[in-house]
Amino acid sequence: MVPTTSVTIPKASPPMPCSTSCKISPKSLVAFRSQLKAVVYDMLGKQVIKESITTSIDISHLGNGVYILQLSDGAKLTTQRILKK
Repeated sequence: MVPTTSVTIPKASPPMPCSTSCKISPKSLVAFRSQLKAVVYDMLGKQVIKESITTSIDISHLGNGVYILQLSDGAKLTTQRILKK
């Protein structure tokens, strides 16, 4: 008999609301160095932004909707949803 493992899937957090830019909170930056690589994907998986940032990312040119934001310092990676209003 093969042993089974119970896996708990955490509830998804609500998207972070943004309008023209998304500010990265100091709490989020604790795990990262000062310069971050930010990549934003639309809900179809298409990369719509890729740039280096320090505290915020400009999303003013994007249409309203939900996007995926990935932040990386080369060693650590975090992903969250953003809601462009």
